[in-house]
Amino acid sequence: MKIVSPAEMPTPKGYSHGVVACGKTLYISGQIGMDNHGQMSENFAEQFATALGHVVKVTHDGGATTNNLVAMTIYVTDMKCYKQHRQQLRTVWQACMGDYYPTMTLVEVSGLFEPDAQVEIQAIAVLPQEDTVKSS
Repeated sequence: MKIVSPAEMPTPKGYSHGVVACGKTLYISGQIGMDNHGQMSENFAEQFATALGHVVKVTHDGGATTNNLVAMTIYVTDMKCYKQHRQQLRTVWQACMGDYYPTMTLVEVSGLFEPDAQVEIQAIAVLPQEDTVKSS
């Protein structure tokens, strides 16, 4: 297994940002909207953008692209707030992911580990296979 921890993200404490298992699958731990300085916006859409940006960074550092993401779980502390920000979230999504949507689950939870976090995104990517064609 290989641990994936992008340098431009906060240093993980007690978890890994991502793990490549068996060289084929990248598991991305729940990412929140915290920057490298431990700061988090109070704005839901900004937290979502930062969290999704972290997922994209771990995906790229793990050797994949966003089109290799196969599953994503989004945890929110307020479903009504999520729904109120849908247009902003769509814009954020398209900037990071284009028109690609992996399988997704959206779950409302009573709280997240970081008290000020409003959203956490967990994902799984299947790494692209290396070119195994040999020239003769």
